Amino acid sequence: MCKICSEDYSLSGNDIRESLKTFLHAIINQLKIEKIILYGSYARGDFHEYSDIDLIIVGDFEERFFDRIGHVLDLVPHDLNIEPLVYTKEEFEKMEANGNPFIITAINEGLNLL
Repeated sequence: MCKICSEDYSLSGNDIRESLKTFLHAIINQLKIEKIILYGSYARGDFHEYSDIDLIIVGDFEERFFDRIGHVLDLVPHDLNIEPLVYTKEEFEKMEANGNPFIITAINEGLNLL
């Protein structure tokens, strides 16, 4: 079960939280997802009404990078402004091992939803 479904993260309004839960359930059930990290303004709590929801999604993917993003975006409800970055486990672990500043910051400051 994803953590956002069981914990009360302070997303702006129940509608966004419920839509995000629906989206997370859809990708978890339809794709082979191993990790989801919420990062950016929603993770920090300094979001505003036009903020996007930044997610790193790690899983077992065969598609090329941009095709993966398109596949995930096809599952996003129309009322969510989600910006997903979609990596294979190997890609993510390599970036982490190489000390990629973006990935390290997301790991340290983000919220692990799965």
